[in-house]
Amino acid sequence: MSDKEQQFQRLMRLVGELVGSRGKTVAELGGLDNSSRRQIQRDLLKLRECGLPLRDSESHERPPRYWLENLRVAGAQLDLEETLAVTLATLLAGPKDLGQLARRGWNKLHYAVLNGQELRAKSDLPLKVSTQTSWDLPGDLLKALSTALLDARRVRLFYHSFKDPEPRWRVIEPAQLFFQDRWYLCARDPQEGLHKNFRLERIREFELLKETFKRPSPPANPHFHKWDLVGAEPVAIRCRVDSSVARWLRENPVHPTQNVEGGEFTLSVRDTESFLIWALGLSHCEVLEPPGLRERMRSRLQEMLQRMS
Repeated sequence: MSDKEQQFQRLMRLVGELVGSRGKTVAELGGLDNSSRRQIQRDLLKLRECGLPLRDSESHERPPRYWLENLRVAGAQLDLEETLAVTLATLLAGPKDLGQLARRGWNKLHYAVLNGQELRAKSDLPLKVSTQTSWDLPGDLLKALSTALLDARRVRLFYHSFKDPEPRWRVIEPAQLFFQDRWYLCARDPQEGLHKNFRLERIREFELLKETFKRPSPPANPHFHKWDLVGAEPVAIRCRVDSSVARWLRENPVHPTQNVEGGEFTLSVRDTESFLIWALGLSHCEVLEPPGLRERMRSRLQEMLQRMS
């Protein structure tokens, strides 16, 4: 058995002795001579380094007693595939607050990995994986939103929406945190009684309130697609495309509601502006309906021609 495995077995034995106990001395944990006492003291220190809630009576009792409270003992050790998955997930969290928190947690879990595979994964993978620096979530905001989601607490935001000239304060009831090109929070606006999606990078200030709310049923459709993040009603769109674009759309669906028949392409989205910007970048896509969106496309194309003339 390797040194790593021996250490893991010792730590697991200590955890079993200390969980739920009223406290045990080093001697009661098996430290009957100088060598074994030093080993147990090192292992107790290791439990603390791993983030376990180790308590002691060192301040008022000699010899001190040690115990663990409110701890769920880990099950089987991680295998190689699980190790790689956790390592990749922490890398892709980015180098800022969210990534640092993920890696800090990963460092506390390393004792539960089989055969020390995490050492190679953590040292070699960072050189081979491109981290997405935009996938960041500030640690203090993550803590506040996670607490609000778990405890059904309201949050006060100083939020600058796309339509508002200046940011303004609003109180929301968080329902779901998700990532779609960037981080969003789906939350209920209690004043309007509607669920809305808030882009986290538009939050200027925030406050976790003590006020709780009755958790409603989640939205029937969470609108995770980037063309559905605004709080509007879906708009049915019909377009004419050429054969090459039609073939590409069949092979690469751009929206769950899309349908391609012959030279016509239909779908239903909430954010028509985002869709229009995308459509203008295609080699051939002519909006047929609704009339208002068709007119907006025609105006954009005329503006482009005028700028180029």
